[in-house]
Amino acid sequence: MDIFVLAKRIGNLFNEVEDISLQLAEAIDRRDEVSMRMIVAMRYEPIQKLSVADRAIREHLDSIDNSEDAKRIRAIMNGDESAAQGELEQSLAQQASSNIRLQKRIIEQDKMLSKKIAGDKSIYP
Repeated sequence: MDIFVLAKRIGNLFNEVEDISLQLAEAIDRRDEVSMRMIVAMRYEPIQKLSVADRAIREHLDSIDNSEDAKRIRAIMNGDESAAQGELEQSLAQQASSNIRLQKRIIEQDKMLSKKIAGDKSIYP
């Protein structure tokens, strides 16, 4: 599968996780334990799909014969937009950067949610 398609899929899955996280925050604020359990379970599927897509990207990168191309694409996927050569790589760089921003936002949301739910027992310091 094309790496750009995988990057786009990851972006869509991050958006889905972010939306579910916002729903979870609302359920926490309402102290609706039934909804909280259901929403936490709903988060599992897109997170699992993210893992599969990430693995597919890593496998795709490992299969690139030209080590310079692989190195450049890895840099792009890690947010180095300046490494992009040509329109397609520029589009990939923009998607990868967007994915990185979404991932950081989701991690911050997750920290907040974990602290709201678990208090001192949160997995985050």
